[in-house]
Amino acid sequence: MIEINKNPSPRTLCQFSLAGGVFAALVGYLVLESTGSLTTAILIWVSGAAVAGLGAVRPPCVRIVYLGMSYLAAPIGIVISLIVLGIVYYVVVTPTGVIMRLFGRDPMQRRADRAAGSYWRERKQTAPERYFRQF
Repeated sequence: MIEINKNPSPRTLCQFSLAGGVFAALVGYLVLESTGSLTTAILIWVSGAAVAGLGAVRPPCVRIVYLGMSYLAAPIGIVISLIVLGIVYYVVVTPTGVIMRLFGRDPMQRRADRAAGSYWRERKQTAPERYFRQF
């Protein structure tokens, strides 16, 4: 589960504010290039510079922005992680299982053997000291 840091350290807030300033500079540039709106770009740059400057001088003042962005990004992170897990499952795990089944591979040895009296498998004897070194 995603946990939001409700009491970030001043260093975390300072890093967040500086990263936010860089991000705002990039977004402002992209807005200027795509729409040609200098007013919107300047507004984004000024707000990014204000957050970056305030975070560099007084990091606790940026805590509200940090928490707001954290709460905004948490649902997005949950959805993206579920999508990535679904893609990995259906693109990697499922085809691997289908291929193993097609080629008759049974790594867990689950096939039923009606002639077998027991499914017990003998293991070689190991020294008791080995029990304390399992890996």
